[in-house]
Amino acid sequence: MLWWQNIPLFSIILCLLSAAVTSVLKRRAARTVCLGTLSTVLFFTVILTGMTRQAGTATTFMMGHFPAPWGNEIRFGVLEAVTAALFTLIMLFSLPGGGHRMAEQLEENKENLYYTVCALLEAALLAQVYSNDLFTSYVFVEIMTIAACTLITIRTHGAQLVSAMRYMILNLVGSGLFLLGGDGQRQAVDPGLADGAVQDEAHARFDLVCPFRRRRELVGPVR
Repeated sequence: MLWWQNIPLFSIILCLLSAAVTSVLKRRAARTVCLGTLSTVLFFTVILTGMTRQAGTATTFMMGHFPAPWGNEIRFGVLEAVTAALFTLIMLFSLPGGGHRMAEQLEENKENLYYTVCALLEAALLAQVYSNDLFTSYVFVEIMTIAACTLITIRTHGAQLVSAMRYMILNLVGSGLFLLGGDGQRQAVDPGLADGAVQDEAHARFDLVCPFRRRRELVGPVR
């Protein structure tokens, strides 16, 4: 694997680390770390765009022992790189643009948490762009929901709370439809799951990652 093919995973992990670091820093230090992280991600994403365009093909690699849609898998090409760069650019311009209103909207001891949420939102957006499996997509959809609702309710007024509640409800409905659509597509694309041997193999794989299920079947329900 070439070095630039690690940029998508590096970008997501860097944003998650930035969220953890900014949560314990002061306001100015948290702002500097967040903006520095976004600038670094944008720089490497531009490099990724050029490299994928030069390669002329998309790259897919599996993280773990299970392929998509059950295991963790990342896929990136020119479209994904350009989309990630666009999201990061918007986030990078939005933070300094709205910084002059931070003192009016937030308490001084909570401004670092604002940058923590922004870093989490950036990580969720990048994961949505690069992910090629259902599990990672669904997890980061929920992270994106929490981060977006936090940013909406940054001012504790009635209109913001109502907007956050509406967004939360619509997102929960969308998450449910996402799971139903993913399951329906799985059955349509892989009709062999109806075969008994395939089901046994799937159950055996599930037992490896969830041993408590197998123990409950052997011992029986706990009364």
